Amino acid sequence: MPSNRRRARVVRIAAALGGSTLILSSSISAGESPLEDVHLPPREVPILTDTTDVTGVEDTDIRQAIEEESWDRALQLLRKRLAGGAAAVPGGASETASEEDELRLLEARILDRMGRLWEATRVYRRLLGSDAVGPIALEEVHDLYVRRGQFSPAARLTESAFGPDAEADPPRLRMRAYALGVQGRYGASARVAGHPALASDATAMVIRANALLALGERGAAEEIYLAVLRESTVRETRQAAHYGLGQVARLRGGRAVRALQDERAVRLGPAPAAELDRGLALRALGRRPEAREQLEAVVTDYPEIAPTARLLLARLDEQEGDARNGIEHLAAALDGTTGDFLVWTRLGELLLREGQEDAGIEAITTAFDIFPEFPPAREMLTRALTSRGRWEEVPAEPDTNGTWELPGWTWERLLDGDLPFHEVVADRDSIDVGDARRVVLALTQLRAGFPAGALGWTEGARPSDRHLARIRAEALERVDRAEDAQELWREILDLDPDDRIARERLALLVFPQDPEEANTLWSDLFARHPESPRARIRQAGRLEEAGRLEEARDAYGAARETGWLSPEERRRLDVAIQDLSDLVLEEEESRLEE
Repeated sequence: MPSNRRRARVVRIAAALGGSTLILSSSISAGESPLEDVHLPPREVPILTDTTDVTGVEDTDIRQAIEEESWDRALQLLRKRLAGGAAAVPGGASETASEEDELRLLEARILDRMGRLWEATRVYRRLLGSDAVGPIALEEVHDLYVRRGQFSPAARLTESAFGPDAEADPPRLRMRAYALGVQGRYGASARVAGHPALASDATAMVIRANALLALGERGAAEEIYLAVLRESTVRETRQAAHYGLGQVARLRGGRAVRALQDERAVRLGPAPAAELDRGLALRALGRRPEAREQLEAVVTDYPEIAPTARLLLARLDEQEGDARNGIEHLAAALDGTTGDFLVWTRLGELLLREGQEDAGIEAITTAFDIFPEFPPAREMLTRALTSRGRWEEVPAEPDTNGTWELPGWTWERLLDGDLPFHEVVADRDSIDVGDARRVVLALTQLRAGFPAGALGWTEGARPSDRHLARIRAEALERVDRAEDAQELWREILDLDPDDRIARERLALLVFPQDPEEANTLWSDLFARHPESPRARIRQAGRLEEAGRLEEARDAYGAARETGWLSPEERRRLDVAIQDLSDLVLEEEESRLEE
């Protein structure tokens, strides 16, 4: 029938986007769930915005726009198709409704890719009762909630998962286990994923193995990963199993096995964590050129984890006697981040070794100010100051004994960028919010490109838990929860008006809506902390985006005159200042001609 063929084409179009994450299934029981407490902006956005020219939109047009990642065009074409209603389908009303639901599902996916997450959520919610796509919509809106760290509404979607074994809902069980694992609640995740109803579910097996590995049960995790590779043909689950086996090998010191498993995971498709870890494994094997090539690819392909890859590249440079390039990598790693004490510590260490004492002390002091409980920063700063007779500046000993550790890794590995991700750690519920280990574990999730995990480890953080709250606020920004991030930055700043990170992040966030408040925040920041060149560079970027070219040029100029910058940073600043000066001159000449 024509309508059936049309629906088949719609499904093929939808497959171009794919709605599932690595450890979520694409089949789930349909049904409504309570969503009344979901955090959504208090406004209405119409689903259909274009009702003109409803004819002539072909499936191939929509597919092409999707494949080209022309999301605006794809959405426009899709909504034109939807606006045609029943007239667009030469079939009965039920067939029309089914195709519309399938197209709506595609609309939600496109909105998700565009970052219009609130609108995507609304479309998904309207589809929950659909016989055709309700199960998929439920899974995908659950995934959206988890990615945004909205764990309470995600949990409500899976409340009906439990019951006697015969009545258990396997898809909801799997989703619940996934969300618990993202939150760092590994014990609960392993228990739910081990439910008898999920005994033959390869995705649930991966979730359980990941949780067991994080809890230190390497042997049990390894058995499950191997079973998945024997039984599953699904690319995503096999990829996760290979990566997991690589992590088991990593913990046991099996460098070659680790590199091989990471390579197998990477061959199956894009895998940021595995690609980063492969760079680490190749470096550990002494295959430096290959390691460099892999890590440079990560920097190019995955901006979210580029700072971590640059930490590793800087260590490679240092080992090869190219400290200058290492310093440039570390300086570049600071671009876009404000609270990465790992990069600041490494930068300070390398600058000191290169004889740039003032710049090195400045960098390590910044790291110490961000996180005083980080022993390497404290130790380096104390050594640098005492060796120069600056006894009065030496930081006081912390209240804690500073001996706490997380098993399975060392400070040196952490400073190398070798993050304790999927390593032997602890269940989140066993670590108090006030424990400094939470800060490190949350930061490593964020720097591994997984802000949802950071939101899990920072759940319950109060503004008074300054370091943990900062990481949470940055993670909220990463998942497009700008209003929540802004509120938390304000609360942190209220408690400590001298918090330079909170003041800058708040200025960057509020600038699009309230430039005057942002300018006030920046003015206060620079009055309190005159030597803040990277904050001035980020301010200039915002001003330039807004078309305020003279102000942007002046901000770049001020950045060049305050604080340490690498040679490459100074070169880029000179280019930016010259370009803006030329544009300002062109605008002035244009106004004179008019």
